[in-house]
Amino acid sequence: MNNQTHKDAQKAIKYVLYARKSSESEERQVLSIESQVKEMLELAEREKLEVVAIRRESHSAKDTGQREVYNELLMDVRTGKFNGIITWAPDRLSRNAGDLGAIVDMMDQGLLQEIRTHGQTFTNSPNEKFLLMILGSQAKLENDHRVLNNTFYYGRFEYPKGSGNWYQGKHKPIVTQTLFEKAQEQLKRDNIVKVNKEFAFTKLMTCGLCQSGVCAQEKFKQLKDGTHAKYIYYGCSRGKDRHCKNKYIREKELISQLAKIIDKMDIDALGIKCRLEEELKRFSKFQRIVLGSDGDVSKEKQEEINVRTYAKYLLREGSITEKRFLLGNLRSKLIYENKRVVLVES
Repeated sequence: MNNQTHKDAQKAIKYVLYARKSSESEERQVLSIESQVKEMLELAEREKLEVVAIRRESHSAKDTGQREVYNELLMDVRTGKFNGIITWAPDRLSRNAGDLGAIVDMMDQGLLQEIRTHGQTFTNSPNEKFLLMILGSQAKLENDHRVLNNTFYYGRFEYPKGSGNWYQGKHKPIVTQTLFEKAQEQLKRDNIVKVNKEFAFTKLMTCGLCQSGVCAQEKFKQLKDGTHAKYIYYGCSRGKDRHCKNKYIREKELISQLAKIIDKMDIDALGIKCRLEEELKRFSKFQRIVLGSDGDVSKEKQEEINVRTYAKYLLREGSITEKRFLLGNLRSKLIYENKRVVLVES
């Protein structure tokens, strides 16, 4: 399917935006419900997707059929009210086999034409459904690995939960306490490496080779003094082509290229120019540092210098939210290909 045909097909899709709160332990690592909604609405606006409803839910997704809002959403898809879903990530929809099967089944029947997440698109194609099932199964696996945290399997349990009152059960333990504690140590080490992180520039760029989203990964290198240096790399998510050859780029170099793009672009192309100007008024000290003592610069030119410089400052020093807000409001599209970022008309 070429790009124009795909765009024409999108016009016939009516999307429902579904946001779900994570479990308490995950909540520290992912966006809140309202942040998910905001990010996904921005994606819909950029991609010109028709969102006809927004559904919010705080219930866990690990038990099949227990989410009232989600069940209503599936029923609405079956009755033809929606034929597309926008959500933050595949695990927002399913962390159990039953819900995953229902989603894939509706895609097989043609009732659900497309699922959109940040950086990935899933349609009724064998490769994309296979990837969706892998990601959903991975979430199911994470739910099952929590069994390893249950002390009941070596004989002890807390009752009521959270009371601090521990008892020795009369049942026969499945594992020894020593083995259980070794498993906890290993899980802690794994969590340090595998914890899901939110990166500043993911899901804001498109791969120039296969049109997938751009994702990131964190790498650590041990230094001679025993400490570790952290590096963040960005590259193709391979959501549309798992064999894509697009190369990775370090975040530091990516930021440098984005700063050069801001230097060259028409400052009015920053969709948040007015917002930045308002922010700058609150930072008079910052303005003095930027402008120095050059009194010959016109007021109009000063404002342009300020906005442009402040935008580059946010790229380097801003919070993840500020960086994403900045790039998410560009009036053109960011394309990444083989260590080079370019801005093209949407």
